Amino acid sequence: MKTIIKNMEEIQKQVKKIVIEYLVKDGHLNMFALTEFIYFDMSKELGKSIIGLENYKKANPDRIKEIDMKICLAHDIGGILRGDKMFIPRSLSYTEYYENN
Repeated sequence: MKTIIKNMEEIQKQVKKIVIEYLVKDGHLNMFALTEFIYFDMSKELGKSIIGLENYKKANPDRIKEIDMKICLAHDIGGILRGDKMFIPRSLSYTEYYENN
């Protein structure tokens, strides 16, 4: 089931839950960095993409594993926090899984 979330506060809340599950609880990212990313650096488009990635994983558990989620999220959040102007987040290709068709 795909998640539809309209406003930025709800997107931030959902992304925070996802990132805590895959990166924070295992010590790969601290809450300070997560807060900076979500409230200062994350665009609405990227938030939707991260939710889309989680939706894709739930719908296709045999195609994407937990380690793949961790790698993708760490890549995206790390690149955004570094401020690399040429950075392209991996999760952007999952935006189509954000909304119901």
